[in-house]
Amino acid sequence: NCSDLTDISQGDYYAYVGDGSLNCQSGNACLAFTLKYIDEADGTVKTIESRNMTDIATSGTPAITVGATGFSTVSASWTTISNATAYTLQRATDSNFTQNLVEDEITGSSTTVSGLTMNTAYYFRVRATSVGTFSNWSSTKNATTWNLAAPSLSSSSTITGITTSWSTVTHATAYTTQYSTNNSTWTTVCASTTATTCTRSSLTPGTTYYMRVRSEASGVQSSWATRTVATQPLGVPSPTRGTETTTTVAFTWSSVANATGYQYQYRVNSGAWVGPTSTTGNSATITSSNGARIDLQVRSTASSASSAWSSVSTGYLIPATPSVSYGSVTTSSITFSWGAITGASSYQYQTRSNSGSWSSASSQTGTSKAVTSSTQGTKLDIQVRSVNGSGNASAWSSVSGTTLSMDGPAWNAWGHSYSYPNIVTWVKNSGGSSLCPSGTVIYARYAGGVGAVGSYGSYSANGSSSETTHWTESVSSYDNTLYSQIQGYCRNNTSGAQSSVVTTGVNTTKVPKPSVSLSGKSYCTSPYASRPAFSIAMEFQETSYNLDANTSVVTWWAFRKAEQNGWKTYNEYQTAGSSYNVVVDGASVKSGMSASGRWRYNSSVAGQTEALYNRSGSTTANFSGSRTITHNSNGTKSINLSVSDHMVEVPFGSASCSKTYALSDLR
Repeated sequence: NCSDLTDISQGDYYAYVGDGSLNCQSGNACLAFTLKYIDEADGTVKTIESRNMTDIATSGTPAITVGATGFSTVSASWTTISNATAYTLQRATDSNFTQNLVEDEITGSSTTVSGLTMNTAYYFRVRATSVGTFSNWSSTKNATTWNLAAPSLSSSSTITGITTSWSTVTHATAYTTQYSTNNSTWTTVCASTTATTCTRSSLTPGTTYYMRVRSEASGVQSSWATRTVATQPLGVPSPTRGTETTTTVAFTWSSVANATGYQYQYRVNSGAWVGPTSTTGNSATITSSNGARIDLQVRSTASSASSAWSSVSTGYLIPATPSVSYGSVTTSSITFSWGAITGASSYQYQTRSNSGSWSSASSQTGTSKAVTSSTQGTKLDIQVRSVNGSGNASAWSSVSGTTLSMDGPAWNAWGHSYSYPNIVTWVKNSGGSSLCPSGTVIYARYAGGVGAVGSYGSYSANGSSSETTHWTESVSSYDNTLYSQIQGYCRNNTSGAQSSVVTTGVNTTKVPKPSVSLSGKSYCTSPYASRPAFSIAMEFQETSYNLDANTSVVTWWAFRKAEQNGWKTYNEYQTAGSSYNVVVDGASVKSGMSASGRWRYNSSVAGQTEALYNRSGSTTANFSGSRTITHNSNGTKSINLSVSDHMVEVPFGSASCSKTYALSDLR
């Protein structure tokens, strides 16, 4: 019997047990067999194995086919092998069958593998088995389980709503949409819907939201697809201050996208906000007074939404014009002041000197200004205007101004010089500084006279920086006293301002007759050309002077002189004389012919003299004279004196001598 035999109860027969395959059971050849029978002696089953066994590998190798059938299933089928009793199916996540290997024994030729991971590639192979033998492994086939992809998102927004859209996802049967304001806490908007759009409304304008969608199918969910979307903003207006007047401030703002209207509110001098006031326009004019500060802010509106308030725009009413006056006046500055003006944040001022051009406008917050000049007596003017916080200014004030004070002449020393008989008088500052302040001119007048102060002359612009113009007065003669007095004031010729008049005290200057020493005697001598034992000589001396007349009297003596002993003339009987000439200060004072007989009769004695014209043999040198000499204007004088003699008949020949003589200095 081909049925298996396991115990005595089954009957008394021989059992032919094949290899277990259908081929074997259906009458075809088996790979091996076993004969079984009941041992009658003890009732046990006895077995006789076939002497030979054929390997299943001789029957061939299965060919496998695989394919994914779901997110976690793959179907596998293969060709059958003769005499195969079962098949071993292996699967792994790598082609070497080392990772996540699973092996199943399957009797049929196909199976569905479940419990797999979604969107994962699996590798499969199969082999036949029979009576402990195995066929070769089939070729390797792979299949990837289905994937449920996340949707691909797009979106659109309005001021208060966001619509998310996506395309259909393969294998998906539904979709769920959520939103979040912080990308952390999520709220479902559309749950498991088959639609491919979802809208979230009642959102805040200009706000960023996080939207996410996932695909769903048979309990499987994809990963979330997330998109950041912002609602369209309801822009915030930017108000700008416009025209400012003394009573109003105008504000304007540009139109804002998506806005259907606007609201504004304002406050005066940082007080409480007034408003809001709704408008469809783009401007607002606020009325107030007294230079007030006006703050305004605006927001845009649309439907039930409104934007944030804008930044504050500030305007100021134009303040009043200041009234300026001057107070303290010194030699270098004038202090101007004005009352504080309501609404003025600063003040601008302009200055000018001596009605010239106005300076550029300068700014300050104080209500007084000291205007300075380095030149005394300068006329200084100022005009002021108030300026609000926007930089808009009032009209200029009326001009206020006056001149700087002036110091009088600073003289403290008299000066005198004279070239007799004229005395030059002036006054100066003994410290060397200017008589009048820098930039001003001294005007002065003089009164003077011998013995008493005379009348003043006219004022005139006089003097250098340190002394006045010099006044000249004659004292007529020495030992007279000159009386002098000077009046003067300092004047700024540009502005015409002048100081008070300063009068000097009376100054007296006596011109004493100086002590003058007479010039001493002087001589000139020269030998006669043919008789050097004799010489011509001249003696001269200043004998008196007249200081008032600036003159001196000079006395001279001209004579012959024996230089050696024992000489006398060769021609003792000639009566012819000599020609002579005496010159004093360029003029001949004595000249003519003379005869001399002294040394015709007597031998000479060294040192003896005789007059040029002597015929009597006298030894007295009495040939003399005097002359009055006028000095130069500065009191000095040098004169030239000379004498010459020519003996005609006696062999003396000619002789002459000259001398330059400096007279006393009468200055």
